[in-house]
This record gives sequence, C-alpha cells and structure tokens, in this order.
Amino acid sequence: MLPLSIPIGCAGLFLHYWSNKIIFLRRNRMPDQTSSLMVMFFANLLPYIALLWSLDSILVFRRLYRDVFYITQIVKLFPSIACIAFAILFILIPVRTMINNCH
Repeated sequence: MLPLSIPIGCAGLFLHYWSNKIIFLRRNRMPDQTSSLMVMFFANLLPYIALLWSLDSILVFRRLYRDVFYITQIVKLFPSIACIAFAILFILIPVRTMINNCH
C-alpha cells in the first residue's frame, strides 16, 4: 500500500494545482468598477455606523470598567463620548451637501 501512495499523492497535487490555476485565472476575474451611486450610499452611512459603534463601545466599556475593574469614572469613556458627539454633528449638519454645492 505504501508504494502506491506516492504516485497517488503526486497525481492529487498535480490535479489540485491545475484546478486552482484554472479557477483563479478564468473564473475569478477582477470585478467591474463599482458605480458612484454605491460609493455615495455607503459614504452617507458612515456617520450612522460611527454613532452605532460608539454607543456600543460605551455600553461595553461601561460594563467592563464597572464590573471587572470597579472603576466608575467617566474619564475612561471620553473617546467614545467624543465619537458620539462627532457622529451626531455630522448627522445633523449636512456636510456632504455643503461640499457638493461648492463646485
């Protein structure tokens, strides 16, 4: 059985190499360029994503500091609170509209 395993293993490696080469070169081509509509859609979602991330960060770190480290100061949560303020500022002030109207 052992002498047959070497040619079977070599044949398997050979088939694996050529099948991956065909798949990578022919089937997995570079995708077409994305349209500007999709880019603008996700760019407009960024302030809302930052707001959700910072709210989640405050909840997690508040729980972590209170229950694990027994720290009740708000100083440790300042980056998350600053991110919430920044995200709310970008949501309320239409920065993209002002930039698009400049040119």
